[in-house]
Parts: sequence; C-alpha cells; structure tokens
Amino acid sequence: MKEYIDSDYIANSIRQDKSISETILLVEGQSDYDFYRKFLNTELVYIQISHGKENAVGALNILASVNEYEDRIFAVVDKDFDEILGIQLNDRCIYTDAHDVEMMCFKADTFNAFIDEYMSASKIETIEKRQGDSLRQILLNISEQIAHFRKISIINRYNLSFKAKANDREINFSKFIDKDRLEYQSHLELVRTVIRYKNQGVQYDENLIVGQIEESTIEGSDPYDYSNGHDIAKIIELGLKKCIGKTTTQRCSTPEIERALRLSYPLSEFIKTRMAQQIREINGDFVKPVV
Repeated sequence: MKEYIDSDYIANSIRQDKSISETILLVEGQSDYDFYRKFLNTELVYIQISHGKENAVGALNILASVNEYEDRIFAVVDKDFDEILGIQLNDRCIYTDAHDVEMMCFKADTFNAFIDEYMSASKIETIEKRQGDSLRQILLNISEQIAHFRKISIINRYNLSFKAKANDREINFSKFIDKDRLEYQSHLELVRTVIRYKNQGVQYDENLIVGQIEESTIEGSDPYDYSNGHDIAKIIELGLKKCIGKTTTQRCSTPEIERALRLSYPLSEFIKTRMAQQIREINGDFVKPVV
C-alpha cells in the first residue's frame, strides 16, 4: 500500500478531511510522529504522517499554494545532506538540527543516560583507553566514513542502496568494522560491502570510489550534520553484541536502539533547538512548556 502513497495522495487526504481545524504538521514517518508528539501541543497542531520526506515536501508545496492552507501548514523533515548539497525547500519546511532525529538524540547530553543503561562501563573504559578517544567520538568517527561514501554516491549518482526497506536484510557492518575492538577496517571493505548489498546489477570501480572517499571533505559542517543516525544505531548494535554491551543488552536490535534514543530525548533538550524556535515563530504555543 505504501508504495502507492505519494504527495498528491497526502495532500488530497488532508483536503478531504474536513474535521482538521488545527495547524497541520507534515512529518516523514511513524517514528517522527511519535517523537514530535511528545513536544508539541496536539490541541493546536495536527500531525500528519507522509510516508517519506519526498511526500512531506511535495504535499507541503501543494497545500501551501492553496489559500485555505497556506498559513496553517508546515513540515519538519530530516536535514540529510540538503544544506551541504545546496538544496532549498519551501520556507515553511523546517529541518532537524542535526542530520536526522536520531543524530539529534545522539548529540544530546542525555545520550550519557543511554550509555549507562545499555553499555558496560568497564568495557567502555577499555575501548576508550585503546583508541584514545571518548566512546561518542569513536562512534562518530566510524559513522563519518560511511557518511562520506553516502555523499559521494549522491553526487556521482551511483544510486547505491545503504538502508534496507521493511523486512529486508540490513548491510552487515561487521564486514568493515571489527566487532571485537569497534574499529573501522578500511574504505575498501566498506565499498565492497555496500556494492555487494543489493547493488550487484551495476559495475563499479571500487578503487576509484575508495580514492573519492579518501579525498572527500565536507568543509564547515558539523559531523552531526552529515553522519547518519541509522548508521550510528547499527554501529552501536554491533558494539553491544560484544565489546561494549552488558549481558542484558547484547541482543538489542537497531530499531530498539533507535527507539530508546528517541525516548531518552527530553523536552528540556528539544526547546533549545533551532527547529523548536522556528516552530515557535509560527505560533508560540505550539511547543509545550517545560513544567
């Protein structure tokens, strides 16, 4: 069913629902709905799931051009690589402060509570001493390598698949990350793993891509802006299995980790974000107050 849902479908469903009197917020998916619902006054804001960023942006463009909706609709979507690539969206489209919601949660101070709940302090100490960095920075450093590859795939139109659709198998991160030491192996192993994952139909020059990753820079950008939250969750999942996990958390899946990150993110963090400020500029009562 979802494959038949597009921006026109979302816009038409809103037009046909005459019971909606609130200002309409378009979000990408169910997890976004659950996340923003914690922080927004739902008596004033009606949150509509759009089943994808493209649908949210497209439906916003359609409805913002209609007098009835132009002042009572906005969207919140993941930043992704839009700012880095110079992509500009509708003025009433608000970006996440980091690459995506999960990266906002990972960046927040409350990630320390996630560490305490899911990870072994003694194992973390061993990893940090060996690599000479904090666990958060170790995770971020690995995810940055994947982020550069993602950017290169977009710019060069390689159209490589990095993320599974529903019920599909995921990329095996242990092919390019040492699960015992939580260390990135090589660009070549990363490239080979991604190419062999659902991308076998096209011939790619692996050495060329490795060279592009080595030369890749993202000037002036915070790593949290271009590193992908799903990648971070996958790396954490791999680490929990052995080198940083508690006995009780070794079998945690990526969706469980992403859900836990979102649940740990409080209103006190959200109100400090740029996106919360932009939502308040639309209406100061849309964001819940801290009690």
